[in-house]
Amino acid sequence: MADRDKGRTLWREEVIQEANRVQSDLDRSEFVPDAKGRRHVEDRLHQARDAAEAHERRWKRVRSWWSGVDIEAAWRAIHAAKQELIDGMADPDLRAQYPLLRSKVEQYLKPNDPERVEYEKWLERGEEQESLDQLDRARLRTVRTAVDATSDAQYAKIHRFRTTLYIGFVAVIVLDIVLGLERSTDPWLPICPPTPTEGASCPLVWQIEAVGLIGGVLAAAVALLRIPVTHEPYNLKRAQTLVKLPLSALTALVGIMLLQSNVIDALEPLPAPGVLAYAVIFGY
Repeated sequence: MADRDKGRTLWREEVIQEANRVQSDLDRSEFVPDAKGRRHVEDRLHQARDAAEAHERRWKRVRSWWSGVDIEAAWRAIHAAKQELIDGMADPDLRAQYPLLRSKVEQYLKPNDPERVEYEKWLERGEEQESLDQLDRARLRTVRTAVDATSDAQYAKIHRFRTTLYIGFVAVIVLDIVLGLERSTDPWLPICPPTPTEGASCPLVWQIEAVGLIGGVLAAAVALLRIPVTHEPYNLKRAQTLVKLPLSALTALVGIMLLQSNVIDALEPLPAPGVLAYAVIFGY
């Protein structure tokens, strides 16, 4: 068991815990042991656990992390299991679903959405009834299907945004390296004072980027300390923090260019020591 748990990430732990909760609800349900609905729920839970406990070769795990295939498969299976379970839940357990579904409708559907208005009417009508019939169960299943689909779509958007961030991360690193290759004492970028004094030196591009990166590391460290531990599968906050590092070097370079070009009236061009001090600030 220890080997299976080794390397399991937070989202995988959450999927396993959610599958166990659904299994507990299934055990209390009114499904008979050989019921078709019970088998469907158990199959979905099996799919979710398989996706969450997948431990393939490292390159396959990297591919899965990049594509999000395991995450999507696990959560879609959990959602499908919950939808199937509605047909076999006892009335008391089913009534306990109404407040949860109401909050999910408010969270995932827009206030002016006609479907949301109708779903809220269904939920209000169902809460007022003494007994729940098959129509009420069908309505609850429809509501859960709608909110689960919207939730999956939102996570897909988060995944695409995270992928864009990492692509931008690599692109900015390449740009930093290309600009840092400038070794001339008279660089083509305006990072030297327009009227340098005698004996004053001009910082190199890579020096400005390196110092700006120091400021970026400090900013990233502060940001990481403020980021709470989350089960969000794509860890968007970490990706956003990581992108700050190469951007800090680029930001420092752009800031020094504005400073040394005398574009900002409140700031005057400075010699190398002062330029590097400002680079830390711009990088931060």
